[in-house]
Amino acid sequence: PEGMVVPNPCQVTDLEAQYHSLQADGFQVHRLPTVDTCTVEDVTGRVAVGLKNMLRAGNRYGFRLGLRNPEAYDAAQQAEQAWKLTIREAATGLAVDATRGSMGLTSEVSQPWGVYEKELEGVA
Repeated sequence: PEGMVVPNPCQVTDLEAQYHSLQADGFQVHRLPTVDTCTVEDVTGRVAVGLKNMLRAGNRYGFRLGLRNPEAYDAAQQAEQAWKLTIREAATGLAVDATRGSMGLTSEVSQPWGVYEKELEGVA
């Protein structure tokens, strides 16, 4: 979103250990399987995180991406597609999963963001 800056090269790290413990709903948040690369496209600010191993279906993953927040909160930061997570297949670049719209940044403490659970159609 406007005003948000991700340093290049970017840095992806694990969450603290307590985030990866078994949750009351029976799910566990997993670490990303061996981050290989983290790059930022200069024009769009889009971040690409390359992994050495596959994400597994049915698992939840949590990670931290270092960035600098804008100086002040602006409702436009929540615009459709302002802050979106898309998981792409490395060889083809096709989307295999994504958040529905913007992930809902707030001026308050944010809750974890969920990834859309339905099949994506016609997304490249």
